[in-house]
Amino acid sequence: WLCQFVNPGLCAASCCLFSFAGAVPLLVLCVQEPELSLKRVAASALSDIAKHTPELAQVVVDAGAVSYLAPLLVNQDAKLKRQVCSALGQIAKHSVDLAEVVVEAEVFPKSLTCLKYPDEFVQKHAATLVREVVKHTPELAQLVVANGGVGALVEYANNSTGNNRLPAVMALGYIAAFSETLALAVIAEKGLAPLCAAVAEDTEDHLRAAAAWSLGQVGRHTPDHAKAVADTGKHQRCQSAKWQCSLGNCYTPSLEGLQQSGGVLSGVHTHLLQSTCKLPCFT
Repeated sequence: WLCQFVNPGLCAASCCLFSFAGAVPLLVLCVQEPELSLKRVAASALSDIAKHTPELAQVVVDAGAVSYLAPLLVNQDAKLKRQVCSALGQIAKHSVDLAEVVVEAEVFPKSLTCLKYPDEFVQKHAATLVREVVKHTPELAQLVVANGGVGALVEYANNSTGNNRLPAVMALGYIAAFSETLALAVIAEKGLAPLCAAVAEDTEDHLRAAAAWSLGQVGRHTPDHAKAVADTGKHQRCQSAKWQCSLGNCYTPSLEGLQQSGGVLSGVHTHLLQSTCKLPCFT
């Protein structure tokens, strides 16, 4: 309670002080206590500590937090599930090694079932956890796909709107970006429909840009991939989103390193020109 009460949000400097003072192992002990409210606050504090830097996330991992947080994914308390998903996502986001620690704790497919839990914040944090894992390597993305992750993400994206849909939209893009096979998995699970719906229906520019970027990751591999995107009948709407991005109005659909705001659909447009615009020439 002290970590949360003294400094809500826990800035990086405060987190360093808490970690050097030996607070993290004590928080891990609190996670193991039977009192539900204590578990919630401890998981929330661990999430706030881990989110700032890879070094602080490593402190949380070294204290053994992941092995005690992961089993709590199946707990039926909504507030606890939110904080557990958030903490695991904050750890996984920093590096491949930290993401692998989270995965080795067998968070899949347990975290995917949270996408169907009847609490929108649990669903969003679970989608964010999936996104933070799949963005790192093709192997991690393939692991999520093998556990039915694409279908779960597509179902969640279809049933959510606005900012709640954003982590699933980006996760689909990260998965599709790695290879033709993974992009085909997104297509086969009907992942294009919610992406196009986000481009066409969302009013926030950063949401539309993220969906357009994800469509570009699906379509950039081959002409067949691009045709699948074109066949959704919504690429005209994507062109509108790209135009707004070129004016500097769109949020770049990136968390770390995907700085392509001027061409979120460069890949898909190239293949669309090659594969779907071959018109007869009249002389």
